[in-house]
Amino acid sequence: KLYRLQGRVRTEEGDKSGFLTNISGVEIPPEVVQLLQLGPKFSLPPCELPLFHLIADIEEVVGSAECVGRRDVLRADLVNILQNAIHGTSPADPFERRLREWMKKTAEFGREQGSGLAILQSDKGNRTVIMSRTEYDEKMRVLVQDTSTYEEISRDPTSRFQLRNNDLVRAVYNKEKINSYQKSQLTTYKAIAPRIYGLPKVHKPGVPLRPVVSYIGSPNYALAKFVASLLSPLTDSPYNVKNSLEVSRFVTGQVLPEGYIVVSLDVVSLFTNVPIDLVMSEIEN
Repeated sequence: KLYRLQGRVRTEEGDKSGFLTNISGVEIPPEVVQLLQLGPKFSLPPCELPLFHLIADIEEVVGSAECVGRRDVLRADLVNILQNAIHGTSPADPFERRLREWMKKTAEFGREQGSGLAILQSDKGNRTVIMSRTEYDEKMRVLVQDTSTYEEISRDPTSRFQLRNNDLVRAVYNKEKINSYQKSQLTTYKAIAPRIYGLPKVHKPGVPLRPVVSYIGSPNYALAKFVASLLSPLTDSPYNVKNSLEVSRFVTGQVLPEGYIVVSLDVVSLFTNVPIDLVMSEIEN
């Protein structure tokens, strides 16, 4: 753990293995471990300043000043700050210097390993997981080859789903001639097929993967959000649990009658085992 106090960095020694799980069999350098333990949402300072964006922001700030003379002073001050940042040899903050060192070592380690390792976020526990790319690919291949859940198709239907009611696209499919303006209109449709990836379940034996399908950028993404907005209010139920904290609060202080036990059930691959006909009938209801 890192603590930033009054510009200084203090490290706390101890077991940090809970933040990083390495199941690849490859020895990870300590600097790489330190960086990856910070988690996937940790933001590193930029290595290169976005100059054009900064210049535009400076002019926007300067333009907000009513006095012309004040604008010149502001512009000179901001340009001076920007030049100091560009020509600075190293960060003055020890925390940032250490991050730079870890980042450099991590980049070197990544180049050495090539595509042999997969760095992932765990399904639960907010851990970073390092596993062999070969093992990851094989586990994903086993998932999608489950014919009771997935069906292989011969071609990508993304464009057809995205634009099946569009006259321009129908003309393209029918091999009709279109002009340059119509071609430019086609470039505005850049949807992609939904992407599947797996999150390792490090809390289970064998570290299975939980499949997740990202629909961001897909043809039906906006439609899925709309349907979700209709169905979300219907999920309120006394039998639903929001999170583990709610369960902890409920069981605290509970006394079971004699002869009673608490049973926890875990459904394997819940979503892919729900009958589609049942889902459609519930949506209609």
